[in-house]
Amino acid sequence: MDFRRQRADLADMLEDAAGVVGFGRTLALLLEPLHRLSADVAAGQPFDWRAAEAALFCVRSVAYHAPHGPEQQLLGLLRALPGLPPGEPQLRYTACHVVSQYAPWLAAAAAAGAAEPDLAQRLVTLAVDALAVGESAGAVRRLPGGWGRRAEGSRVAGAHG
Repeated sequence: MDFRRQRADLADMLEDAAGVVGFGRTLALLLEPLHRLSADVAAGQPFDWRAAEAALFCVRSVAYHAPHGPEQQLLGLLRALPGLPPGEPQLRYTACHVVSQYAPWLAAAAAAGAAEPDLAQRLVTLAVDALAVGESAGAVRRLPGGWGRRAEGSRVAGAHG
């Protein structure tokens, strides 16, 4: 079985699990590897971008089940994404897809006052930075409310200005 097919099967399984046990519990389990990575880095260990990318892929897979109201774990993850180390295109690509999948949730959270107003801009900046090295254009285009067009416009302006 090829890598893409395995990932698609994993995403399907995780989506089913989130439907059964709930988004919050599933998200907590999927964030555990990221919490361990953070603790490892704080203890002086090297950053394992592959483990981070795999965890973000899994988080992306359950986006359909995101709640309509505030979700602090998800908000914490979105706040952390702009701080990911640069230099690994696959990690940036997956992070942009996470942003794309959860952008409608973030827009609603910001409108309800549950997320700081500049978080969306920081996430667009993450996408623009990824675009600057040729990554993640598809994910950026799927951002809602013109976010993607603004990001691509920023990239063009930055490249020519």
